Amino acid sequence: MARRLVVDVDDAVWVSRAAATYAARFDHAARLADLVVAGGHHLAAEISGRVATPVEVVPAAIDLAAVRPGDGERTGPPTFVWTGSGPNYADFDDEVVAALRNATAAGARIRFVSDRPPPFAVEHELTLWTPEAEAAALAASDIGLMPLRDEPRSRGRCGYKAALYLAAGLPVVAADVGVAPEIVGDVGALVEPGGWSGTLAEIVRRPDQWRRLAPRARARAE
Repeated sequence: MARRLVVDVDDAVWVSRAAATYAARFDHAARLADLVVAGGHHLAAEISGRVATPVEVVPAAIDLAAVRPGDGERTGPPTFVWTGSGPNYADFDDEVVAALRNATAAGARIRFVSDRPPPFAVEHELTLWTPEAEAAALAASDIGLMPLRDEPRSRGRCGYKAALYLAAGLPVVAADVGVAPEIVGDVGALVEPGGWSGTLAEIVRRPDQWRRLAPRARARAE
């Protein structure tokens, strides 16, 4: 039986910092492949515009046994959480940072799960990333954050972060960019430019309303 070659891609590597190199390598591999698997419909459309190889969409998958909602009832001000590697702090533009500062001034807590603290000034808790520490930090939080800049690289990302939050039973506040609407659905909020402060302020005022979304978030991940 002839072997089949499948290329799996979950980022628009052709618009990365090394775009020319990665684009050439990706196009070469994709043209040789029998199938390209993409993590989202926007990315699949981009790939179909580059190569003639068939493309299938397989959304981001989460280990549901490793990431679970927290136990017990949570009360008081909400805890927002963001998880990601240091370079992806670039997703936090001035508007989002200002919204976080307003939220903490109103009593909210901000938790970052990363390999380093944020490069901007905001009151926060830092959890150094390991798989176990990330799972524990998510279980101790209320709402997941996924800010994104509306640019080609972000539109080609596949929303693993949002899927991870849902698996932990967290509603998601995400920029309305790329694959986010497909993943978040009605379990959270999709934020347009200019809407971050208002959205976070509303959550701070009514945190229990958002906490009640936890079962729906987990169900959507499942």
